[in-house]
Amino acid sequence: MKRIIYIFISVAIVASCRVGDPEVETTSAEEIISYTMDKLNKCVCIPAEILSASIDLDSFLKLPDEERSVEKMNGRHVAYLGEDTYRITDEKINMDFAVFTDGKSLCTEGVKWKFSKIVVRYLSFDYYYDKNSVHGYSSFSYKEGGEIEATDMTDKTWTFMPKEDIEATLQQVPSDSLHCWLVKARCSDKGENGLSSVSVTSEEGMTVREVKDFFSQETEFVLSGKFCTDIYKGEDKIDYCVCQFRPGFSTSYTLSR
Repeated sequence: MKRIIYIFISVAIVASCRVGDPEVETTSAEEIISYTMDKLNKCVCIPAEILSASIDLDSFLKLPDEERSVEKMNGRHVAYLGEDTYRITDEKINMDFAVFTDGKSLCTEGVKWKFSKIVVRYLSFDYYYDKNSVHGYSSFSYKEGGEIEATDMTDKTWTFMPKEDIEATLQQVPSDSLHCWLVKARCSDKGENGLSSVSVTSEEGMTVREVKDFFSQETEFVLSGKFCTDIYKGEDKIDYCVCQFRPGFSTSYTLSR
């Protein structure tokens, strides 16, 4: 089961508040934090997970048939659907998506892989609330699919573009981790009742490292950097949340209330 290590004050990742909820006029501090973490997962963590799986698939497809195994995909399963299309599943987090490679390597500049609907049904995480460790989960879906493009192979940078108001660039960073990404992302959400939000990483981006827990051997995300969400009512900014992640330290945050 894949975990994301958060240290922040909140109550649950699935908040009762959503920008798209026409009944919502104001929200509590805990709901704003939860909403921000929901956006962090969708625009930073899941793109890192999808690109990691895609890079592993790219390496997997270059192997001779007799050397291909689940271990080479870091525990994920691959099924060939025909016409350069592959299905990737990860039972640990119930991730499921299909990707069309066009018979080209994702490590070739300018190449685009197209993916179908992505579903992540169980992304588990730990966080700290009032000095107590709490466990929860969240689920996501990119319903319309999208593309991953190899934009700059000199800097090993890819762009993740689901057909939603999300865009993320991910640069591979040298590390002894399974994968390590410098992620710069932006996403927006428009709801009813004039409410909307914009969520972004800092200009420097966020680092997302995938590591294996020494004892459980589960794969975990370790985050560092800043992520913030601004919430608007019409043209007026009515709320904001800025979270700063530092591995080994409690996450600091700044709220509008």
